[in-house]
Amino acid sequence: DGVCTDVFSQVVFVDVCVGGPEPATEFFSIHPVPARDFLWLEMEVAAPGNAEVKVFGTTGHLLWQGDWNLGNGRQQKQIDLNGLSTGVLFLEVQKGSHKWTKPFVKVN
Repeated sequence: DGVCTDVFSQVVFVDVCVGGPEPATEFFSIHPVPARDFLWLEMEVAAPGNAEVKVFGTTGHLLWQGDWNLGNGRQQKQIDLNGLSTGVLFLEVQKGSHKWTKPFVKVN
């Protein structure tokens, strides 16, 4: 009654993260909003690399996609919106495990 019959001990090590990697982006912007024919994407990342750029509709349907080779410093990419439907759309940029999404409005 209330007496231990076996004893178990274990040493547990806990890692505490006090820092982290550099921010994945220092700057991310799109303009003009609303947009008619073209949308400008402006971005500055901490490390160069390839990014995938996508435009989605409100239902999540992929409307456009392209690649972007990001170098050092602030850079711009022009996205041709001709042929895309009007209304609220979403621009998504993914570089490695980092993903950024911004809504915008496409008008006639």
